Amino acid sequence: MPEIRNELHLSGSQPDIEKLINSVVTPNYPMLDFSKILPVPDELASIPAGMSRVKIDCYLTAVNPGTADHHLEKLSNDEYDRLFRLVKEYYSNNDGFNHCITGSYPYPDVGYFADGKRMIDCLQKYRAPNWSD
Repeated sequence: MPEIRNELHLSGSQPDIEKLINSVVTPNYPMLDFSKILPVPDELASIPAGMSRVKIDCYLTAVNPGTADHHLEKLSNDEYDRLFRLVKEYYSNNDGFNHCITGSYPYPDVGYFADGKRMIDCLQKYRAPNWSD
């Protein structure tokens, strides 16, 4: 894994700079805690990271008006198309895996439906499906 380094230049009185640094550095670990600068919204923090494309695709499959019944209410064609385009655009712009989003996942896992919906809700609100993406 590559090491990422950033430079931070601060100006002000020495006591003010020390106070700022002490307020954003993790105790006993010389690293900035960005959540102290920009707190993670609860909605994003509570979503498990990983497998977002699969979970979203399972949810899209379940609500796709053209797929079998998966015991979730189907979306209208227009609403489904809007969400599908939003998801495809996000993955196309961020990791190039937009081809993985089909809206007709072969074996949608019911356990993924809720996470997939929450991820799409966050994608609409925050432009990311979870905090790690």
